[in-house]
Amino acid sequence: MSNSHQARQNAGAGGAPVPRLLTERDLAEWLSVSIKSLQRWRMFRRGPAFLKLGSGLVRYSTTEVEAWLARCREEQRGAGR
Repeated sequence: MSNSHQARQNAGAGGAPVPRLLTERDLAEWLSVSIKSLQRWRMFRRGPAFLKLGSGLVRYSTTEVEAWLARCREEQRGAGR
């Protein structure tokens, strides 16, 4: 499969790339936190933005997680002044 064909398959409306969606387990492993921590963050609206799909299916966009991590870094820099 050519790279351009694969890029088209991974593109959404207007040709924009479709963000990868992570499960709770995926994200918990990536951040080295427990799934319970992610659930608590959602309850208190402290963690990254999430999508609720159907009955109890939660997914996280890699794009949203990376943006949340960047905001966390900025907050830490601001607090260190």
